[in-house]
Amino acid sequence: MRYVVIITLMGALLSACHEEEPTTICCFEPAGAAHYYINNQTSSEITFSFVTSEELGSQLIDSLPPIASRISVKILEDGIIGVNPQPSNSLKSLSIVRTDNGLGYQISRIDDDSWETTSRDFEAGEYGLTNYQLTINDSDF
Repeated sequence: MRYVVIITLMGALLSACHEEEPTTICCFEPAGAAHYYINNQTSSEITFSFVTSEELGSQLIDSLPPIASRISVKILEDGIIGVNPQPSNSLKSLSIVRTDNGLGYQISRIDDDSWETTSRDFEAGEYGLTNYQLTINDSDF
């Protein structure tokens, strides 16, 4: 009987000292993403460069291959927690030059209204992937 009491007391002590493992709590932050395309609808190949926004490090991107006439090319991908990025969130400036005659121009302030939303994929809620496209025409030069 003495052993039964000792074993019962030991079991109670051991169970009182047992700590439950901490529960891992997953926290999902909603995020938005954007893909940016240049659609060259000019009669010439174009070259371009751009500077990313301060949030993306204000990097000059100027080593991209030229875009042939009548072609659309993805130039940048961005994602932000808690926001659906827009062009002005991702780009600071954009320069475009025609390769046939050297005419070009620079957009020093990115205007979101100049970019067409070509698709949105918001699977759950208000955040998801948005594709934006800036179309360049001969008349822009």
